[in-house]
Amino acid sequence: KRTGVVLDVVSRLCDNQNSNMQEVFREQEFYFSNVNIVAEISVLLHTLSEHLNSKNMKITQKAIQALIEMCAGNYKNQEWAFKGQIVESINTILRHLFVVPSAPENPQAHGTQLPHLIAQE
Repeated sequence: KRTGVVLDVVSRLCDNQNSNMQEVFREQEFYFSNVNIVAEISVLLHTLSEHLNSKNMKITQKAIQALIEMCAGNYKNQEWAFKGQIVESINTILRHLFVVPSAPENPQAHGTQLPHLIAQE
């Protein structure tokens, strides 16, 4: 729950392409230690995508939203998100969500879970 709250705060601080906050989340020049939060959330998303299940779906959505807000209009943050394997993470999530494995009794059964996901929202 705490991670979700932190991701919500990050998203709201960067809302409407707040370029000053977007920069701070990548680099804190005025502090003794520097933590690239864009890169850290990218790695978090990658880890979540590899272990995607119903329990961590909400936190995965919040990580995606935080990255969207931090990267909107900020090319340096976008670069760090790509270094954090965001494309691979998104592909993993899409494969997990939208491909229904074939049932042994019906090897032709392929489809998506899109109607099910839309109904949940």
